[in-house]
Parts: sequence; C-alpha cells; structure tokens
Amino acid sequence: FFIHRFSACSMCDTNSTGDIEDLNKTCGFARPMDDSPLASVDRFDHHIFLYTGHSNWQKKFPEGEQEPIKQAVLELKSAKKSLPYSLKATACDLTNDDDKFVSILAFPAKKVFKLDAGDVNEHIADVLAHLSHPDDETFTGEISDAPYEHYIFVCSDAATDKRCGYCGPKLVDAFEKELNASNLSGKVKVVKTNHVGGHKYAGNVIVYPAGDWFGYVTPDRVKDVISHTVTNYKKDGCDIIPDLWRGRLRMSKDQVKQKHSELKE
Repeated sequence: FFIHRFSACSMCDTNSTGDIEDLNKTCGFARPMDDSPLASVDRFDHHIFLYTGHSNWQKKFPEGEQEPIKQAVLELKSAKKSLPYSLKATACDLTNDDDKFVSILAFPAKKVFKLDAGDVNEHIADVLAHLSHPDDETFTGEISDAPYEHYIFVCSDAATDKRCGYCGPKLVDAFEKELNASNLSGKVKVVKTNHVGGHKYAGNVIVYPAGDWFGYVTPDRVKDVISHTVTNYKKDGCDIIPDLWRGRLRMSKDQVKQKHSELKE
C-alpha cells in the first residue's frame, strides 16, 4: 500500500449507475485486455499483509482505519528505506481475533505475527528484523504458522480503481465456489486486498506460498490458477500460466521474462 500508485480507470466512474452489462464492458471482464501482464511486478523479497478486517478501504489508505493500523503503516513507510531487503506491504480483509492486537501475515515465511496494539511501532521493527534473521528471536510477540496451506489474494480495491472493485469480488466468489467444489476450501483461503499495483491488469491475483502474480484473471480461468499454484504446487517453482503471469516473489523482471521465454522454446 505504499509502493506503487497508478491512475484510476477514466472509463469507470466511481459514481456510475450504468447497468451490469455496461460496467462489465468498461470495468469488467468484457473490457479490452490487450497489454501483456508479463514482468509487470517489481522484485520483492518479502510480502506482508496487514489485517484490517474489512474491504472498504479509502483511496488514501490508511485514512479511516483504527489508530494501531495507521501507526503500523507509518512505521512500515519509515522503515522501508533502511531495510536490507525489498518489501511489499498490502492491506487485506483478514480479521484479528482480538482488538488488542494487530496481525500481519508474512510470505515466504508463511507466519502470522501478532503485535500489541498499544506498542505497534516497536513491534513492527521487531517483525522486520525477524524476517531478515528468523533464528535470532528478535520478535517477542506471538508468532504462529499460517492456518491455511495456500492463500489466494485478490485485489478488490474499488476506491483506487473501479476495475479492481468490479472484478475482485466476482473473482473471490468464483475462487470460493471452485474450491468448495474441489474440496479444497479447508486448506485454501481466499482473501480480498487493497491496491497491489497494475490496475489495468484486473483481475489481479496473487497466490502464496507459490509466490505467483497473475493479471487479467477472469472467472473462467480460476481453475487454471488453482491447478497451477495449489493442486500442482511445487515448492521449487510452479508451472506458469503464460498469458496471465505477471511475475513471482523474489524474481526480477528480467528473470520473469527469461523464464517465460524458456517455456516457449
């Protein structure tokens, strides 16, 4: 939520009262999807998701959030420049079990960190240090394994861009329906997120621990995403979906292009 900013879709008025069909043609899956999404993600070493418990984020996040969330975002922004690794931070609609805590889900660590809401600044610094040196026990709060084997994150940020606001919730429904039909809902969690970058590639989907980013995902491609990143998950790198692939955690844009070209050979 502090890395990228893209201009909103001028065709998708946030106050539009057009019918569903018209919105689908301008903001949804029936709109032109001509640009390749390949290598449209910067390289990141770690990706963290901040629990907010809702998906009605304001455009200038963290405006409108509770004070501990605001403090966490400010501390992340401040610490980012001095980190020994690259970091992507995103808000999500996962819910804290207790208002006394602020929770963060981190990948590739696949850990949940619970921060004391009354001392967020210090605990954020400890979390960031722990990501760099997980054996040093720098974080004294509660750390647990992520409760699900796989997470499918779907950008659903309507305040930032209507394309994501239109496509995101429909993809969430499609993923949940397919996971239920495949008896995978017990080990895969579908999560809404705020802005991840690249609005024009909506529907934007990120899957962990696979680490793969996808763009232009439509409901009829949901099975493909699940097959490649969940059903046939490979710890050393899943098979890519050439026409949807945006990139992968810890891979540079050049590396992404190289892997894509190797597939075509």
